[in-house]
Amino acid sequence: MQLLKGAAPNISRVAILADTVFTWEQRLPGLSSAAKDLELTLLFHNVNGVKSETEFDSILSKTVEERADALFVFSEFVNNKYEKAILDFASANRLPSMCQNTSFIERGGLMYYYTDWSELVAERQPMSIRSSKARSLRTCRSSSPVDLSLSSM
Repeated sequence: MQLLKGAAPNISRVAILADTVFTWEQRLPGLSSAAKDLELTLLFHNVNGVKSETEFDSILSKTVEERADALFVFSEFVNNKYEKAILDFASANRLPSMCQNTSFIERGGLMYYYTDWSELVAERQPMSIRSSKARSLRTCRSSSPVDLSLSSM
């Protein structure tokens, strides 16, 4: 939430698209705390059980009725299935958006943030593998983004 607020400092109402079965119990306390600290109102939308694009569009249209000025999308099956609809909606309504899926960025989303599980696994790898990753990261970080090609990453 802090990254989204930093990228769009004037936001105050964030629509959250998530599957309540998997998300709320685990994430609600952290989200609520962050929202309070950042003076954000969270507008929760349950995507559990959505079976058609029409149903999904109905959920998205509710965010407009609620005057959401940003969108946070959890990486869950239903949201991933309707990713194009989310991106089109965010673009059409000029909503800063954040997702937990890299394809969201590749297809035009604003921001992505999620735990890098490969880095967590890397901590358990032999030092030689970790060292080569660190060298690669230093090379990428020290270069200008325009100087990097995809093959150098």
